[in-house]
Amino acid sequence: MENKIMQLLMEKGRVSMNNDIFPILFEEFGEAPLNEQTYAMASDFIKQQLGAVQCAGINIICVPQFSGIPQAGTLFVNDMVYEVVK
Repeated sequence: MENKIMQLLMEKGRVSMNNDIFPILFEEFGEAPLNEQTYAMASDFIKQQLGAVQCAGINIICVPQFSGIPQAGTLFVNDMVYEVVK
């Protein structure tokens, strides 16, 4: 099994949960029913892919991308970005 997350990290130095990882999940699990079992398999898939990145000696950090409405005092996490640390 190829590791598309590792491939993208090596090419771009970072991957976005929204822009990079979700499309990989839809490719892998697009035909599966949306239920607890599929959610667990998708989580395990990401954990395995990111674990393989670490085992390959590539250090990464996960950085939340925030936005919000200052007038309302709200803060949202729009995305999670995994970046290679050199």
